[in-house]
Amino acid sequence: MNKSRLNIVVTGATGLVGSYVVRRLLDRGYRRIIGLTRTNSSRKLVGDIEGDIQWAAGDIRDILTVDEALRGADYVIHTAGKVSFDPAEEREMYQVNVRGTAQVVNACLKHGVKKLIHVSSVAALGRPEGQMDLDEEVEWSASPNNTPYARSKYAAELEVFRGEAEGLNVSIIQPGTILGSGDWERGSVRLIKGVARGLPFYPGGVNGFVDVRDVADISIRLMEEEELNGRWIACSESVSYAYLLYEMAGYLGSSAPKWKLSTPVANMAIFFDNLRNKIGRKPRFLTQASYRVGQAKYRYENAKVRTELGYRFIPLGETLRQSCEAFLAYEKRGVFVPLV
Repeated sequence: MNKSRLNIVVTGATGLVGSYVVRRLLDRGYRRIIGLTRTNSSRKLVGDIEGDIQWAAGDIRDILTVDEALRGADYVIHTAGKVSFDPAEEREMYQVNVRGTAQVVNACLKHGVKKLIHVSSVAALGRPEGQMDLDEEVEWSASPNNTPYARSKYAAELEVFRGEAEGLNVSIIQPGTILGSGDWERGSVRLIKGVARGLPFYPGGVNGFVDVRDVADISIRLMEEEELNGRWIACSESVSYAYLLYEMAGYLGSSAPKWKLSTPVANMAIFFDNLRNKIGRKPRFLTQASYRVGQAKYRYENAKVRTELGYRFIPLGETLRQSCEAFLAYEKRGVFVPLV
């Protein structure tokens, strides 16, 4: 594999996962990287490597943009997507996650891409009633525990499998909740900022967590190992939110959340969070969907990645320590510090 001559398209290249995928590709000697991103997307997560990327600006839902960006591509790592638990964003989320993925699959088929790596989510496994331990073999089932986000990611995976049926070589990586250093105002890394600000409550659930560097590295490994297909869960550890937030507080030097989030308190918080959103146009932090996710208790099996890829995950404690240190550095200097 002549890394310097391969054309690799990374969708969502300015996002949390996409920015680390680009960094890891550059570290491995790949030099022809095309970053597909929206015209108005901030590039602060790739500011120091922006000049090493060939940029293709446009919306993932626009077939002309996607078709042009993928022309001549050897491999595609599809990280673009939208995560939201806000009911007002459900339609847009479905269009980005499902329609956008369909456009990528179609362009890959048209241009003869060697392999597509689709970054999905463990949410696409579903949350079957009565089953707490989940692996890649779980079959999707209708459940009130499946959020609109989960349904959109499952539908996006169906588009990828449709492409596979039409001859496209694919692998799907299913990360747990992704942690690391990123945009502290968005996504799962906001948890760190919340704890630093004195988050009073903790959710009662258990979830799987993973370092963003692991997600990037596994994506690239699956790209390079063309014969490895199917789904691959990427979770370092499954732990309670109480444990996670307590550990974060220790590294941040802040007070850990003291009270378990109950339904009455959650309903009140959801009401005021919605009011804050309507009056101040602030992003939603807590909704009924995110509350249900936070109360659920699921553990995700990572044996397939560990045995078949021989992959060793970054320990969760190390991820938390380094991420919290990066946040404190950002607070002090106002500069994004990527994890290395």
